Amino acid sequence: MEFAAKLRKPVVVVAPDFKADALTSMVVNHLNSKVKMCAVKTPITDQSGVLSVLHDIAAYTGGTVVS
Repeated sequence: MEFAAKLRKPVVVVAPDFKADALTSMVVNHLNSKVKMCAVKTPITDQSGVLSVLHDIAAYTGGTVVS
């Protein structure tokens, strides 16, 4: 998030599940207007299927998959 804040770029986080502390951090950063953020839960639970979808989304949006 620090990297995105320096570049002033929005962040979309797509993951199968989010822990409470990660969500809290995202909300605090968003509310403080440090980083525009969006968290999206993947509809697929299969690990290989999730990575495939994430790579497709990254290719379509020009993003990067971090796993």
